[in-house]
Amino acid sequence: TISEEAEMIETYLEIEKIRFGDKLEYSIEISNEVKDFKLPRMLLQPVVENCVKHGLKGNIEVLNIRISFNQTINIITISIKDDGTTFPDDIIPGYGIKSVYDKLDLLFPGKYIVDLNRYPEKEFRIILELCE
Repeated sequence: TISEEAEMIETYLEIEKIRFGDKLEYSIEISNEVKDFKLPRMLLQPVVENCVKHGLKGNIEVLNIRISFNQTINIITISIKDDGTTFPDDIIPGYGIKSVYDKLDLLFPGKYIVDLNRYPEKEFRIILELCE
């Protein structure tokens, strides 16, 4: 479920906070209506790992990661934002991000959009269309 996915992400981020201390801050927000929605296990782990790995590059004092899960009518939006080093213009997805697409293709074929935004902050957003 989204609640379980968020719990795994939080455990990972707590471990990274031990490593990076005050250089890493995060928040996870889950709206009540999506807590029990089922997702593929570890769907978001590669995205969050990339936030930490690439977001702390350069001269970043504090990396803020904000993760949210929301629903509006028949749409679930999963947003992972950070204010670290931005995506390059010619970003090439690695194995982890490709695995996100593979899982979404298997379980939500034709019913999802992945949106990458670079400005004003980085955002990896998954929009899932719910079947009626």
